[in-house]
Amino acid sequence: MIPLLARMSAEWGAPAAVLTWLVSAFGLGYEGGFLLFGPLSDLYGRRRVMTWGMAATAVTTASVALSPGPGAALALRVIEGVTTAVFAPTAFAYIAERVEPRAGP
Repeated sequence: MIPLLARMSAEWGAPAAVLTWLVSAFGLGYEGGFLLFGPLSDLYGRRRVMTWGMAATAVTTASVALSPGPGAALALRVIEGVTTAVFAPTAFAYIAERVEPRAGP
């Protein structure tokens, strides 16, 4: 996102300093998503949550690219952060359940 700020600033007529919030918005959504998807994967299954989450990530990422302005992009970046957060906690839990721990070296 950071390398695109100057181009987005020119296209949307918004100062680059304002657009740096797009970076922070993703991070806020990402950390919120971590709290959400661990319990959801317990309820609905790891594979199902990962599959739907990754599909949602593809949609939100494309939506950010097509944003008509900074306001919509900001909201979509938060949502993109949430959907991107599906993978890590769900994958870690999935692996922990499937891989048998080995004794030390």
